[in-house]
Amino acid sequence: MLDSSTVAIRPFNDSIYKNDSAFIYEEMPLQTETWWDRMWRKFWKFIDLLFSTKGGKQFFKWGLPAIALCVLGFFVYKFTGANKSGFFSKNGDTAFAYQIDEENIHELDFKTAIDKAIANANYRLAVRLLYLQTLKQLTDRGLIDWRINKTNAIYVQELAGNEQQTSFIQLTNYFDRVWYGETTITNEQFHDVQQSFIQFQQQIQS
Repeated sequence: MLDSSTVAIRPFNDSIYKNDSAFIYEEMPLQTETWWDRMWRKFWKFIDLLFSTKGGKQFFKWGLPAIALCVLGFFVYKFTGANKSGFFSKNGDTAFAYQIDEENIHELDFKTAIDKAIANANYRLAVRLLYLQTLKQLTDRGLIDWRINKTNAIYVQELAGNEQQTSFIQLTNYFDRVWYGETTITNEQFHDVQQSFIQFQQQIQS
């Protein structure tokens, strides 16, 4: 059945849309690519190309974890102070060849070890041995309680009220500068400080 109704044609009134902000669209200006954007685009394109190859996939699988472990090991080494603990050393020492722990500090032959360090002109090591020998003697006299996890500052505090505390502070400061600060000392300088250690040890033994 045919539709014979009359269709009323109304003109299109575009003013309604021109005045309504919801229907106003502005063309977005094209953004110019900077050299920084181009550099990163090329970089990531290179990375994508690199790891799409067989060699790149092998490197991603084995090389990156190895590098990550090396970086982690470096930071652990630096921030735990392992380079100052005596197991490693600069200046060509194999530094403290002894693992000083709570058992063998009382068994170590300090005289032999000190004499050997002096004969090798390893005065940093000799100072460390003299300091550890002093800690052992202080412990033997009951003046401090030596423990592997204690700091030198704690030993100084444990001597509070003792007439030897001031002398011990001076020896501790010297040891810290030589061992941790890696101060270079001459033969003459070492023998001066060695006498200070000997005098202090004689005083606490008397």
